[in-house]
This record gives sequence, structure tokens and C-alpha cells, in this order.
Amino acid sequence: MRELGFDQAAGLAALGLRPPRRLLPVVQSPDRALTEALLTQLECGLHGLGLSVLRFEGLPAAGGPLALSGAGLGDWDELLPPSGVLLWQAPLEAWAVLLADSQARPLVVLNPTPASLVYAYNALKVLWQVAALRPLVLWLPDAEAASGGSRPWAPGSEPAQVQTLRQQAWLRLGLRPTVWPLGYDRQRGVLHPAADESCAQRVLETALVLQDSVRHPHVHSISNDFFALSADQTSGVPDVHRQRYA
Repeated sequence: MRELGFDQAAGLAALGLRPPRRLLPVVQSPDRALTEALLTQLECGLHGLGLSVLRFEGLPAAGGPLALSGAGLGDWDELLPPSGVLLWQAPLEAWAVLLADSQARPLVVLNPTPASLVYAYNALKVLWQVAALRPLVLWLPDAEAASGGSRPWAPGSEPAQVQTLRQQAWLRLGLRPTVWPLGYDRQRGVLHPAADESCAQRVLETALVLQDSVRHPHVHSISNDFFALSADQTSGVPDVHRQRYA
């Protein structure tokens, strides 16, 4: 039996199995510092899982390349290593067009500020009503909360902003949003910075698989054709609605 087990393990190793390259779509917040904080925390968590991370930002000018430290949009395939994760932040309307009617879970950031709550609700509304998407809301506590030791996170005891978002989304949109706190340790039930990797793993499970040509069954993936959108196609929510129902 040992010999058989060894042969099986050796056979699997010989296949060179490795995780696919993946995309995590991040909805750009008007608060650029907040978006940057989210991306940095996600990047650190993904690095902690041993994954390479490549960050894209924004959309190309009409007919132009997507900016990535001077690299063109077509270079993502060369710049993103095997098993790497593409962290791409783009405007709300862009994701509503690109990902409409798919299994994608765009990431929406929420923190204690009133403006963040308003924008998070608007993002849920647009992505749900216009594009039939179920976003994933990531709660990013302020520095004081994140460093204040163990804090409970259970139904009914979430931060007030999270409770308000849940209530309004259900009341007005008929949507029960998924909200995960970054730095959340589900087993211990506390907020803790050391648990970022655990949250990153959960977020990674919602990622889109990047496939150049082969589409595996039961895996939601996208091809290079996904990146053909230009900025003139994302001028506003009315355009999103018009394109979806054209």
C-alpha cells in the first residue's frame, strides 16, 4: 500500500498541477486612500498565501492602453506570473458592463465613514439591478478598531454601518449582501490583523479564473477577449443599462 501511495503521489507531482491565474475585480471608491488601503491589505494577505500579485488600475482612454507603470493592456499576460492574482480596480460602471450576468463577485469596500456607506449601497444597487451581480462587501475597520484587540463579529453585533447596509439593501433592493471583515478570524470570532491571510483565502475563492484558450468545466473563467472594453463604453449607468438590454 505504501508503494501504491507513493506512486499516486509521484504521479500527481509529475502532472505539475498549480493554481490557475485569477482576477479579483475591485470597485473603485471615490476615496482613493480607502481603495488603496483595501488593495494593500488584500495584496499582503495574498502574498501571505504564497501568491504573486499584479495590480491594474482604471480603464484605458478611448482606444488607448490600460496604464500599469507604462505597460500596455496587452502586457498583462506576460506580467502576471503562473498562479498569480490580478487585482484590478476600475470604476463601478465598468464592472457593471464587463461582468454583467456573470458569476463574478466584484469587491466593494466599506469603512465607518458615512460617505463610504452611501457609495457601498450605490455600488450594490447598480451591480445588482443593472448587471445582476452579487458583490462582496469587505469591511475595513479604521486603524483604532483594527488595533483595539479582539472584537466580536456575529449576527446582530456587526458595526452599525454594516447593519445599516444590510437593512437598506434588503428593504430597498431585496438583496442580502455578503459582508466580510478584513482581518476576521472565523474560528475565533474576532477581528485580528493576523487573520488577513484567512480572509484573503476566502476572497480568493470568489475570483474569476483567467483562461487564455482552455475553458475547464464547472469553472467560471474569462479569456483575453474580456479585456477588449474601452473607456468610451463606460460613460455612465444609463449606458450600462442600455448595453445590457440592447
